Amino acid sequence: MSNERLPVFNQVANWIMLVTASVFPFVYRGKREQDYLTRLLTICLAFAPMMTLLSISYEMLFYVCLCSCLLVWLEMERALYKAALATEPASDASDRQLQVQDLRLVVLFVFFVNVAFFGTGNVASLSSFTLESVYRLVTVFNPFLMGALLITKVLIPFFIISSVYGVLTTSVALPSFSLFLGVMAINDIMTINFFFFVSDYGSWLEIGTSISHYCIASLFIIFTMLLFLLSRWLVGHLAHVRVTSPVKRD
Repeated sequence: MSNERLPVFNQVANWIMLVTASVFPFVYRGKREQDYLTRLLTICLAFAPMMTLLSISYEMLFYVCLCSCLLVWLEMERALYKAALATEPASDASDRQLQVQDLRLVVLFVFFVNVAFFGTGNVASLSSFTLESVYRLVTVFNPFLMGALLITKVLIPFFIISSVYGVLTTSVALPSFSLFLGVMAINDIMTINFFFFVSDYGSWLEIGTSISHYCIASLFIIFTMLLFLLSRWLVGHLAHVRVTSPVKRD
């Protein structure tokens, strides 16, 4: 019984469900007047089937918790910015300049990216992934297809982070490029830190781990640029996102 393969009908149904749900948020972007929370929930639920099919343990619970934390973070930042506008009304016509308190957005963005990066597996070594994650889709050993599915599993949380980040930057009237520079500044600090930890002595595991950490930090700048572009495609078209100053009544 242990050698029986997944029935062909189940395998085809899983592939149809995975492809249809995952492509939906990229193909159907919704209307410009669509509520931002509706759009974000659509994106979260669209990638849920793929995460479920590729999960064997806690991954789906991690995905739900990550989405919940990101949405709570978004609403918290919008509430704080709205409270700040109540005391110092700002113009809604143009973007404002980057301020010291906006460093919190940069730090939390980097934090969520690192949580998502290491939340579903050890990306420093793809060999640490178990192939049981892809058995609902592929039962015959195919290293390229299985590797692509495992990498996609790691990338799923970043689609949610980029979407929430795109809505957040528009909500607080900040140009995306300003926060991008802040993220790059923190990334440079991490890269320099990992550079000094690169070791050419010790066991092969210690040497490989130090080099992989430095390479991940170095490639983070390119990955962040892709996240910014992805956010513009997923939620950049939404019109009613920016937080406006509350109307004062006499």
